[in-house]
Amino acid sequence: MEEDGGETGAVCARGRTSLARFVGGGLLGVAPINALGAAWLAAQLHLGLGTALTAGVAPFAWLDVLKAVAAGLAARSMVNLPLGLPAAQRGR
Repeated sequence: MEEDGGETGAVCARGRTSLARFVGGGLLGVAPINALGAAWLAAQLHLGLGTALTAGVAPFAWLDVLKAVAAGLAARSMVNLPLGLPAAQRGR
């Protein structure tokens, strides 16, 4: 794991600044949050992990994908702006 941005920052900081890379980084960042949330839900409500995933994560997974796409679009457009941001100064 990178010191400056975790898994999401590590995925987005390397290579080309493509939309797929930004969306993938966003989804990679959401995965441990959902996994830990499902484990907590299972422990608190005395459910199986599969039931907690079905009840607590699955109904909201499409929203995580939508948020990752929106964040990826925003990040890609910001990288392409001449704002002097560190990501824009990379060798793209």
